[in-house]
Amino acid sequence: MKFSYTWLRELVPGLKMDVTTLAQQITMKTAECEGVHDPGAFAGASVAAVARAENSEPDSIIEIDNKSLTNRPDLWGHLGMAREVAAIAGLSVADPVEDLPATASKSDLSISIEDSNLCARFSGQRVENVKVGPSPLWMQYRLNSLA
Repeated sequence: MKFSYTWLRELVPGLKMDVTTLAQQITMKTAECEGVHDPGAFAGASVAAVARAENSEPDSIIEIDNKSLTNRPDLWGHLGMAREVAAIAGLSVADPVEDLPATASKSDLSISIEDSNLCARFSGQRVENVKVGPSPLWMQYRLNSLA
């Protein structure tokens, strides 16, 4: 499984460990890292070109042996691995959806919970005015580097 070092640093504010040290710490405390590598180029755009376009530094990818994650489904995504990294580093995890607007709008949708023993809570968010188009370059870069 591959994890973006940049994404992990965004989810764990204050993370000062370099990527190699972090990979070593993950290996010692959580799961076996198979290595750290540069995601390389994708779709004709070099890592340096993406970094320049986004005013950021090129990312590094931490690759972890899938067998060592088999019994840890909480680590099967970036947020779960960020929680583990935060625990290793003694830091907190940032809420990735904290900035979503919590505005109430009138809707023709009605939800009712018929048995609160079976469903203690339900939440949802309506998304309107979505524009379908190419993803921003930074998102294309991240997703392609993890493919």
